[in-house]
Amino acid sequence: MVTGNKTAFQVLKTAPTLTAGSAREGVALVSFSPWDFSAALITGHSEKAVSLLAHQHWSEPLEGDLLYEKYDDCLHQLPYRLDHSQRIEAIFDFRKFALLPQSLYEQGKGPEMLSYTAHLEKGEQVYVDQWGPSEAVLAYSLPASLVTWFHKRFQAGRFRQQGSALHQLYRQFTHQGSFALLHISTGRADLMLAREGKLLFYNQYSYQVEEDVLYFVLFAMEQFNLLPTEIALFLSGKSLRGEKLYQLLENYLAEVQEIPLPEQPARGGFLANREWSQQIHLLGAL
Repeated sequence: MVTGNKTAFQVLKTAPTLTAGSAREGVALVSFSPWDFSAALITGHSEKAVSLLAHQHWSEPLEGDLLYEKYDDCLHQLPYRLDHSQRIEAIFDFRKFALLPQSLYEQGKGPEMLSYTAHLEKGEQVYVDQWGPSEAVLAYSLPASLVTWFHKRFQAGRFRQQGSALHQLYRQFTHQGSFALLHISTGRADLMLAREGKLLFYNQYSYQVEEDVLYFVLFAMEQFNLLPTEIALFLSGKSLRGEKLYQLLENYLAEVQEIPLPEQPARGGFLANREWSQQIHLLGAL
């Protein structure tokens, strides 16, 4: 059972059938950012299902030891230990990254290439995720102390950048021709654009109000000569049908729809459709 009261999860749901044994055989999906923490546990063999979902966000971004203590608190308050899971896949949502054409990337040149678009501070390390189907490379930096913390908690854990997780979701829409993928998190929005199924653009923006996100979407489309009246936009995260941002986007774009939830892993009856939709980016870690 969950003990203590330091962490107030906005969402913490577990399937009635989840046991310590099935949790150990499951796959833990965890997302870390300066603003929030999310986790899901996928269990089952032939029929996979979401058996645990947790999310907490806080009012101001944290860093350093304060952030790691917050992560530890979240992990300790969960009813099952994720570090005991058979497999751990993590997402880091930190702001310093650059998307490069694969043809321009040179092995071992990640720090140099990222330094053109971001100021790298002492104690940061640069990593690279390959986006093979899109012929692109995502270079990103993380504090060395964060990576050390992660590997102490999850010795066999693997991680990728938030954009790489979203790219996994993006790939299911490549048959759509020209489209946009927009993922909304607390105070930030990730946007991908594609023409004829090929990736054109990816970036993340901070926002204060919904109109900020609309501006970012329309401005990016203008830069790539994409007409909003001819674009389908797939929306995920913390903006669902009927909410203000959804309505704003519908006023300007040809089509707006929520990313459809996959049949696998199945969402059990204990979990609301809305709750799983808002954390769907976790599936990009698989």
